[in-house]
Amino acid sequence: MNQSNKKPITNAHAHVFTHKSVPPFLAKTLVLWPFYYLLHVPTFVRLYKFYEHLNAKKYHTRAKRIKRIIVRIKRFIHQHFITGLIYRLVILWLGLTCFFIFYHFLISIQILEGDTMLEGELNNLVEFLEANSLLFKRPDWLPYSINLILGLIILLLVKSVQKTVLFLLNQVRKFLHFLPGEKTKTLFRRYVKMAKFALYGSQSNIYSRLKRQYPLGSHFILLSMDMKYMQAGSIAKHGTFYKQLEELKKLNRKKEIHSFLFIDPRRIRDKKEGKRFFDYELKNEKITLKESIVKQYLEDEGFAGIKIYPALGYFPFDEDLLPLWKYAADNNIPIMTHGVKGVIYYRGKLLKEWNEHPVFKEFVGSGRYRQILFDEFKNVDFQVNFTHPMNYLCLLEEPLLRILIGNGKSEENKKIFGYTNSETPLKWNLSNLKVCFAHYGGAEEWKKFLERDRDNYAQQLMSKPESGVWFGLNEHGEIPWGRYENVWKYTDWYSIVSSMMIQYENFYADISYIVSDPDLYPMLGSTIGEGSEYENYFTKTLTYSNKNKLRQKVLFGSDFYVVRSQKADKDIFIELKSFLSEKDFDLIARENPYKYLNKNI
Repeated sequence: MNQSNKKPITNAHAHVFTHKSVPPFLAKTLVLWPFYYLLHVPTFVRLYKFYEHLNAKKYHTRAKRIKRIIVRIKRFIHQHFITGLIYRLVILWLGLTCFFIFYHFLISIQILEGDTMLEGELNNLVEFLEANSLLFKRPDWLPYSINLILGLIILLLVKSVQKTVLFLLNQVRKFLHFLPGEKTKTLFRRYVKMAKFALYGSQSNIYSRLKRQYPLGSHFILLSMDMKYMQAGSIAKHGTFYKQLEELKKLNRKKEIHSFLFIDPRRIRDKKEGKRFFDYELKNEKITLKESIVKQYLEDEGFAGIKIYPALGYFPFDEDLLPLWKYAADNNIPIMTHGVKGVIYYRGKLLKEWNEHPVFKEFVGSGRYRQILFDEFKNVDFQVNFTHPMNYLCLLEEPLLRILIGNGKSEENKKIFGYTNSETPLKWNLSNLKVCFAHYGGAEEWKKFLERDRDNYAQQLMSKPESGVWFGLNEHGEIPWGRYENVWKYTDWYSIVSSMMIQYENFYADISYIVSDPDLYPMLGSTIGEGSEYENYFTKTLTYSNKNKLRQKVLFGSDFYVVRSQKADKDIFIELKSFLSEKDFDLIARENPYKYLNKNI
């Protein structure tokens, strides 16, 4: 195909919201109370800005002259054996001093659980070093807090000391439990990333950094975010959701930008927001929007779709969302939903009404089924119940949607969908709802698929390529509760999402964030390949039986600027483009996003 006739490259998943739209206590539940208060987002950003301001001074003439003097001194020290030895001994002494200051501080406030034997050995070492004047001993007149501050200053200013302290911590890490876990490290990297992009000040400036990393003429889906209700602290007035939208709508006037409006059902229920945010009426069996924020942005401002993030504390089939989903289905409006376990999730108290799944059931013996009882007690783990891809079956499968509406409190919803009773199919359903499950379940779930060679459902993309894991009624025309239970609890999300993409005409997935991991490229090539060296059994079977819907539902996306903690977008773009054939790349970056964005409004 002639390059000029091709549709534009489209990044289907990107963010440009600033740190102002982020609640202050993202570290809540990841860091022990009250220490998460120390990781205050606005304060962290201000400190980073101050650091960058100081860092910028190194380019001034006076700073350059001072640096030249320092370099000469350092060079003299390192080029002579005696001065070099003295320097190394001083750094080792400072490193040991800082290490023991922080070690004893963490022991004293009971954050660090040390091994008793190890702690005794370390205390003996301290006594030996102090007795021989090899370690700084705090004078009685010096307050411990001053000692701690001095240690922190040395640690921050002297890089060689940082390396020494990290080395010493590494030697005892198997005995200690205070070192940050992977989720905390990921969150910290996100703090740094937000701080870096905060320097650009506005969404427009952040977007300019994204645009420059792609070929001219590229398009971008920009996703707004509303984190007001995630219980991680109040967002400042200058960072409210509506201010974010006001700025985004100016960007949306560019032809290459397709903005998505964030929807949270709690904003719809909010007494201060209510119908101001979302209002509608039922006309000729269809939902018509009345004057509201949703109407303003989806119809008047031309926003391209809807973004949801259930991990923030709700199910995607929330009763207050159903009228909007009917409107979206009637108008072919695309929905983008968060689809991976991450570090942005609901931080408040888990509600009793969330103890069980509202629709899916589990077998409890004697031929009886009860609602699936969730066994996750921590917020970080519980988020998967909100995010799980099978929740979308409750929208796409009419029998499940019928149960949801029948058990719901809303009489209006029963009218909207033409509900008669539990035995009679709905007059109108959501089988055509267009949904993109972002991140395709995540890298961990892709790796689970590759590792599981005995799980029955994880093999069905291979053994039953025409459908994958079947989600429709069983051979008796009944809801397969047992199958749903097993798939919910034990099957990897890659198998689930891929099967849904095959079975449901308007179900998509994007490869944002996971595309930063080249180890997954062979599996991606296998997923979308047609007649290429990456092709595997199930894509080949589907392709040549003219039933390959899977490869037509994958969208390219990067998750800018969240993914920046791993790689720059231009790095991801170039690496992926060099791996895939031109035909396969054009499919996921040009053809599929175009089809996904197509709507009736």
